[in-house]
Amino acid sequence: MRNGPTYLLIGTKLYTDTLVLRAVLEGLSTQARHWGETIVILGNESLPGLDHEVEAFKYLAYQYVKSWPKCNIVIAFMDDLRHNRQTQEWLEQAKGNGIPAFVISTYH
Repeated sequence: MRNGPTYLLIGTKLYTDTLVLRAVLEGLSTQARHWGETIVILGNESLPGLDHEVEAFKYLAYQYVKSWPKCNIVIAFMDDLRHNRQTQEWLEQAKGNGIPAFVISTYH
């Protein structure tokens, strides 16, 4: 099986995001199966348990990163859009590198 795109998942674990996180991973796994590829999920340990969640999917692989990685898409989980400096910095990196970034938040 060939390697597919890489997705960087970052942020903070939201109280209500476990189902959303699993839905995102399920969708990525379905895409990978359909195209016969393995999608690599990159994480910087800001989402506790991400590696465990990814292991549940056959067509996904987890890789830990310390610094800005080469990736295709960034998905950020943020509990408050104003109080997450590290995630904000990584989103700025994505913007500077022309990488599409999506934010999932419980912002009120």
